[in-house]
Amino acid sequence: MAPQVTLAAQHDVVLGVEPDAVTRALISLYLEPHGYEVRLASHVRDALASLSAPGVVLFVCSETALEAVSAAERERLREALGTLPVVTLLEPGLPPVLTRGWAGVCEHLTKPVRGDALLVALQGTTSRRVAPPPGRDRAVEAGAGLLDGFEALIAEMEMDEAMVQDLVASFLERAPVYVKTMEEGLQAGELEQVDRAAHTMKGMCGNLRFGALVEASDRVRAAARGGDAASAAQGLAPLRGALDAVCEALRAR
Repeated sequence: MAPQVTLAAQHDVVLGVEPDAVTRALISLYLEPHGYEVRLASHVRDALASLSAPGVVLFVCSETALEAVSAAERERLREALGTLPVVTLLEPGLPPVLTRGWAGVCEHLTKPVRGDALLVALQGTTSRRVAPPPGRDRAVEAGAGLLDGFEALIAEMEMDEAMVQDLVASFLERAPVYVKTMEEGLQAGELEQVDRAAHTMKGMCGNLRFGALVEASDRVRAAARGGDAASAAQGLAPLRGALDAVCEALRAR
């Protein structure tokens, strides 16, 4: 079992790897008001270049970010981190496989990203969890209203309109790309590509609390991961329909 690392009460710099731009933006929005400088890279090689920077004392890593890198890059990251405290962000139901055994791993958090739980991990009180506000999970899981969960997120984060528009623009840009990647993967018979794209789509939509899209993405992901190309293809139509409805609602809000 990896040793538990006790974190200091405050960290100057939080560095990490997270491939999804929306999730990177949310982590920054959660942490910067609390005095943290957040540097999140989209790829391991970019993070490696910053690990030697003065003041970097914590590494936040999405396990999904490690799936697409080579074994050599992953090993270089492991060596660079050493015993640096690490917080990993996991998809629900998935074990911490890629960072299991890393000496510095002190906390595993489950997506969608929650500011309260992330702050608890950063402040070193790793023996307890902060419960999410009542109704948050229900809104995500049940897809209660196209933008209900998103509006609740805006209120909880006290986002100004510029922040909201940045998140919306990033989502509107990235979500169609993920769906197109799924379609291309199915056409090429590359179910692993479909799995990865649906997995990323699910995580992004979960963080923004678009419940209907979370469910639709998960159905495609599960089918692709199970090798069922026909079911994955059938799941794309409702996913595209849900995405069109959410995009339309976002543009009209």
